Amino acid sequence: MADRKRGPDYDQGSRKEMRSGTVLKMLCPFYSAGAIIGDGGKEIKNIKESYGISIQVSKKDVRFPGTDERVITMQGECETIKKCVKHIQDLIRNDKPPPSAKSVDVEGNEKRKRALKLVVADTSAGRLIGKGGETIKQKRKKYRLRLCVD
Repeated sequence: MADRKRGPDYDQGSRKEMRSGTVLKMLCPFYSAGAIIGDGGKEIKNIKESYGISIQVSKKDVRFPGTDERVITMQGECETIKKCVKHIQDLIRNDKPPPSAKSVDVEGNEKRKRALKLVVADTSAGRLIGKGGETIKQKRKKYRLRLCVD
């Protein structure tokens, strides 16, 4: 059971597992979380074993503030996390909203599937943006990205 004082991503059972390495949090449409978890947890177990990382998906009723998105927390080696993010993005892109997700805008859903949403702490956002927005401008130009800071 999650410890309320430590937030929705804290799981006592994996406390030792979540101590070292790079931590990355990304958002996932609520209806795609099932594709990442898999039937009976098979997919998330496969991800843990294949990539050797710790991964958690926020509980079904826990959404990132102001969104309808669930939080996926990964911890491990940086290069491994990059590969895992690609795998998860592929799962999201290939997933279809279930009939019960009536509030899903089809056009907006397709646009959302092409986006990778990362959770960046307020204290780190300045490094991403850079002085006068210079760093983010360079990243946009170099990688032809659309970076948004909300």
